[in-house]
Amino acid sequence: MSLNILIIISNPIDDSDDPLSFADEWQAIARAFAMRNMQATLIRLSPPTSKNLFYSLQHTNGSIDVMHFIGHGDYDGLVLEDELGNEEYIDAIALADVLKQAEVELVVLNVCESQGPAEALFDAGMRTVLGTTESIEDLNAVLFADEFYSSLASGLSVAQAIERVNARLEDNDSAAMISLFGDSSLSIAVDEQSNSPVITRIEHLPPNNLVYSGTFWGRTNDLKTGMGLLADTSCRAIQIVGIGGAGKTAFSAQLAERSAWRFPGGIVWVRGHDLALDLEGLLIPVVQGILTLENSQQEAPKTISGLEEVIASLNSRPCLLIIDDADRLSIQIQDELKLLVDRLSTLTGSKLMLVLEKPIFDSLSSFVVAPLALGGLDVNAGLRFLERIAYQQGIIELTLLSRDETETLLRRVDFNPKMIQLLAGYTKACGLEEARKALEGLSGSIAHRIEELLGRTVATLNDDEKRILQVAALFEGSFNLSSVRWISQLDDVVEQMSALAGRTLVQYTPFAGEYSIQNLTRDFVRARLLPSPVLELRFTEHILIRFKDLVATFAIPPHSTHTSEISKLILELKSSVRRLEKIGENAALELVVRVSETVRDYLHFEIQDWTSVVYFEQAARRACEYLGDSARLGQVLTSLAAALVKSDDVREDAVDLCNQGIGLLEPFGNAEQLAVAYGGLGFVLRHQSKLAEAQRAYERALKFAVASDSTQLQIRHLGNLGTIFRYFKDFNEARALYEKALDLARKVNDLRLIALQLDLLGLVARAQGRLSEAYELHAEAFRLKVTTGDRTGLWITRNNLSQVLKSLDRAEEASEFYEDVMQEIEQEPTSMRKWHTLLQIARLNRQLEDFAKARKLYSQARAIAQELSFRRGVSICERGLALCYSAEANYLEAHTHINEAISWSDSSDEFLPTLLTEATTIQSNL
Repeated sequence: MSLNILIIISNPIDDSDDPLSFADEWQAIARAFAMRNMQATLIRLSPPTSKNLFYSLQHTNGSIDVMHFIGHGDYDGLVLEDELGNEEYIDAIALADVLKQAEVELVVLNVCESQGPAEALFDAGMRTVLGTTESIEDLNAVLFADEFYSSLASGLSVAQAIERVNARLEDNDSAAMISLFGDSSLSIAVDEQSNSPVITRIEHLPPNNLVYSGTFWGRTNDLKTGMGLLADTSCRAIQIVGIGGAGKTAFSAQLAERSAWRFPGGIVWVRGHDLALDLEGLLIPVVQGILTLENSQQEAPKTISGLEEVIASLNSRPCLLIIDDADRLSIQIQDELKLLVDRLSTLTGSKLMLVLEKPIFDSLSSFVVAPLALGGLDVNAGLRFLERIAYQQGIIELTLLSRDETETLLRRVDFNPKMIQLLAGYTKACGLEEARKALEGLSGSIAHRIEELLGRTVATLNDDEKRILQVAALFEGSFNLSSVRWISQLDDVVEQMSALAGRTLVQYTPFAGEYSIQNLTRDFVRARLLPSPVLELRFTEHILIRFKDLVATFAIPPHSTHTSEISKLILELKSSVRRLEKIGENAALELVVRVSETVRDYLHFEIQDWTSVVYFEQAARRACEYLGDSARLGQVLTSLAAALVKSDDVREDAVDLCNQGIGLLEPFGNAEQLAVAYGGLGFVLRHQSKLAEAQRAYERALKFAVASDSTQLQIRHLGNLGTIFRYFKDFNEARALYEKALDLARKVNDLRLIALQLDLLGLVARAQGRLSEAYELHAEAFRLKVTTGDRTGLWITRNNLSQVLKSLDRAEEASEFYEDVMQEIEQEPTSMRKWHTLLQIARLNRQLEDFAKARKLYSQARAIAQELSFRRGVSICERGLALCYSAEANYLEAHTHINEAISWSDSSDEFLPTLLTEATTIQSNL
C-alpha cells in the first residue's frame, strides 16, 4: 500500500521559543522510505494554518495515514501559523475532531514535552498518538524520525517501532523518550514498492536551501513587513536593501520559503552577477495548499530567453522572481527591469523581489534589512559575514547599530577580539577612511595598547601601518587567524607585526592604490598569512590548558554555565588541529594526538558530540600513522570506530577498525588500554545488534579491566554486560551483573556510578513486573543525582520514575515526586521549561483537588510567563486559577481570573471561544 504522511512544520515569526531546525528531520523521514523503496508520499502543509489544515483534511477522503507535527505546543493544543507567519493556536479537541473525520490513524508530535498534547488528543478520540516525555534535542529528533519510519517501512507495528526508537534514544543517553497512547498493534503493511526513491524538497534549492534552516535570527519585524508586502495584491515589486554581509540573501530565502504557497507558478531565483540579457534561472514547481514530493521534484535549469518570456511566464500564473545582487546589473538590464515592473500584471499575483545594497528604483516598495552589519561571529551558524573574504560562516549576534552608535561603542570597547570584530564590520560598512577616523579616535586604553605594540602613538601611524591593523581586524573577524592572538595574547607581537608587514601586505599591489576588501581573497590569505609553527604550538597549548581548567571546575559540563565557553574552545581546537596538520612537523603532529586524547573522554561520555570525536580522531589517526606510533594508533582506531557508528548507522567498517586497533595494542600488553579497546568493540557490535558477539567482546573487556585493577572500567563493563543480558531478557543475570557493579561503585563511593547502577536495576525490576521495587530504585537514583548535580541523569531518571508511577497509578506519590522536581528547578533562571514544569505540577494538584497548592503554582507560572512576555502562557495560567476558584465555588474570584485570561488572549486565538463559554458559565453562578 502507499503510505501518505502529512507533515506540518510550524515556525511562527513571533515565536518566543528557539527557531526550529527541521531540515535533517524532514530528510530522515524521506530517507527511511527511500532506502527501503517503499511507496510513500510526504505531504507538507503549506501554509501551516488551521484553515488550510482543516480544508486539506476534509478533502483527502481518508487518504492521509499519518500526521507528523514539528513545532511548539502545550497540553491544550498546538501552535500553527496564520497566512502572514504569525502564531495561530489550535485546540487539541478541535484538531482531534477533524483528524478523526479524515480517518487519520496515527499522529506523531515532535513538540517540546509533547506527552501532554499527545494524551489530550488520545483522550479526544484519536486511535494512536506519539509524544515525547521531555524536550528532545535536534539530533535525537532526527534519530527518532529515522528509526521510527524505517521500522514502519520494514513492516513492524507502531509499538515495536517505538521500542526500537527508545532503545536507540537510551543508547544515546537521551533525556526524552517516546510515549505511545492508544492502539499499540497498529502497523503499516508493505504490499507495494516504488522503483523511484523518495526525494526531499530540502536538497539542491538555491541559494542555501529555500526551506530555511532556522538559523536566521533577529529580523522579526522585517519578516512581518516582507510577508505583508507579498500578501498585498497591490504590491508588484519589493526591494530588499542592506549592506554586504547583512544577511539579505538568507532573509529573502526565508521570505520565499514562507510565501511559496502563494506562487503556484513557481519561484525563479537568479543572481545579478550571473545575469545577462538572456535570463537563466531554476524553476521550483510548487502547488498551492498541500505540497507533495511528486510535484516538487526539481527540474533541470530552464533557460529563459529575454524579458518577454519572463513577463509572459509571470503573467500566466502567480510566480515570484527573485534577483539577488540586483544592483550589480548593468544599466541596460536595470532599464529592462523597469519595463518588466511596469508591465507586470497585478491580476495574477506575480511579484518581483530585488536583493541589493542600494535601491535602484524609487517607485518600488522597499525596506532596509540592516543599517549596519556588525557582530561577534559564531562559526556554527548560517549567515555569511563579509561575503568576499569569508572563510567560515557566522551569525550576527549583536544588535544592529547605526553608524553614530557604532562610533560611540568603538570608543568605549577595550582592545580585544570583540573590538576587532566591531572594527571589521565598521570597515566593511563605511570604508577605510571612516574606519581610520574611528581608529584614531579610540579611547585611551585602546590607544595605549597600540602604543605598546608599535612603540608610538596612533596619530603617528603611517597609512600602511593603519592598513595592517585594519586588515588584521578583518582577518580575525572572518578567518580566525592569528592576527588578534598576536595583538592580545603573545609577548613577541612587535616582531611578528613587523615580519607580517615586511613580507606581505605592504608589498601587495592593491594597498599601493585604492583600498579594496574584494581583493583580499581566501587563497591569498591562506598562501601568505599562515602563522609560524612556534606561535601555533604555543597557542594550541594555551587552549588545552584553558580547556582542562574549565572542565575541572564543574561536575556536569553539558548543563553548566561553562558550556558555551567549552564549545568555543572545541571550535578553536579544531581550527588549531587543521593548522598543525598543515605545518606537518613532528612536534605539531604530536600535539594533534595530544589534543585528541585530552578532549576524547569529555566528548565521548559527557556531551556525546560524535561529529567532533570523528574530527579529532581522524586527525589523530593521520598523525599517528605518520609518526609510526602503533600504541596510540590502536586507541585512536577503537575510539574512532565507536564515534563513526554513533554518527552514521551504516558503518560496516567499524568492527574492522576496532579489530585493527586491538591488533596494534595486543603486543604492548597494556591491560587498561585493551579493556577500553574491547569495550569499544562491544559498543560497536551492540549498536549493530550483534548481541552475542558484543557479549564476548564485553567479557574480554571485563577480563582486562580486572587485570588492570581499574575499578571504573570494571564497573563500566559489568554494566555493559548487564545491558546485553537485559536485551536477551535474561533479567536474573542482568540483575546480578548490575549488583556487582553497584557494590564496586559503593566501595569507591562514586555517587554518579552508584546512581547509574540503581537506574539500571530499576529497569530490570520494571521489566520483571516488580514495580514497587523499581520505584524505590529509581527514587534513590534520583536523590543521588540531585546531590551530584547530574542534570542529564536527572532527566532520564525522572522519565523512569514517571513511567513507574503511571503503571502503579499512584498520583499522590507522583505529586511528591514533582516536589523533588520543584526543588531541582528552583534555582533555574526564568525559562519556558520552568514555566511548563510549574504548569504541569499545578494541573496535577488541581486534579488531586489540592486547590490551594494548585493556585500557588499557577501564580508562579503566570509570573514567569509575564516576564517572558508570553501572552498565551499568562492566559493559560489565569484560566487555571479561574478553574480552581470555580471548583471551590468562589465564583467572584473565578470571574476575575477568567476575564483576565480573555484579556491576555489574542483575537485570533482559537481557544478564545472556550474561554468565553467558561466565562458565561461562571457569570451565571454569580
